[in-house]
Amino acid sequence: MIQELIKQVKDTEAQGEQAITEAQDEKNRLLKQAEAKAKELRRQKIEQVQANVRAMLTKAQDEAKQEIQSLKQQATEKAQQIRTRAEKNSGRAISLVIKRLTDGHS
Repeated sequence: MIQELIKQVKDTEAQGEQAITEAQDEKNRLLKQAEAKAKELRRQKIEQVQANVRAMLTKAQDEAKQEIQSLKQQATEKAQQIRTRAEKNSGRAISLVIKRLTDGHS
C-alpha cells in the first residue's frame, strides 16, 4: 500500500514535470512566434515609411520643378518687358545722343 502511494506520488511528480516541460516548450514556441511576427511587422513598417518618404520626396521634387518653371517664365516675361521698353526708348536715346553730338560740335 505504501509502495503504491509512493508510486502514485512519483507518477504525479513525473506528470507535473512533464507538464512543466511542455508548458516551457509552448512558451518558447509562442515567444519565437511572437518575435517572428514582431520582426515582420517592423519590416513592413520600415517599408511603409520608406514608401512614404519616397512619395514625399517625389512630391517635393515635382513642386520644386513647377516653382522653377514658374520663376523661369516670370524671368522671361520680365526680360521681354525690359527689351520692349529698351526698344521703345532706343529711338529717343539715339536722338538724344545725336543731338548732344551735334550741339556739342556746333
